[in-house]
Amino acid sequence: MFKKKEKKIKRKKNVFQDYLEAILFAFVVAMLIRNYTIQNFKIPSSSMEKTLLIGDYLIGNKLKYFFTDPEQGDIVIFYYPADPKEPQPREDYAQILGPIYIDKTTWLPTWHQKKNVVKRVIGMPGDTIEV
Repeated sequence: MFKKKEKKIKRKKNVFQDYLEAILFAFVVAMLIRNYTIQNFKIPSSSMEKTLLIGDYLIGNKLKYFFTDPEQGDIVIFYYPADPKEPQPREDYAQILGPIYIDKTTWLPTWHQKKNVVKRVIGMPGDTIEV
């Protein structure tokens, strides 16, 4: 007949925990955007000098070529597979450790990081290019 009123225990929100969750969420969203949609780049060399100067910044759209193929004259951004200036890892341990080499300045083991390269498409499949 008589019902006891249930008291809901309200948890006091910890401000520090709220900030930490918000920062973690923002970090995850930023990494997803950077890795899969757009990314900013800085031009390090003069290889694209008529179009892009040293120190120029640009924003690359990583989704464009999922739907279309690059055409002649397009500027594309891609990972350069390996740095030819550094020793290349052997296949047998590269699958476990990844590309690793000894840095010549610090003499510490260093993992090779893929470098982004910004270039213009000059040849298409089937084209012959002479230099």
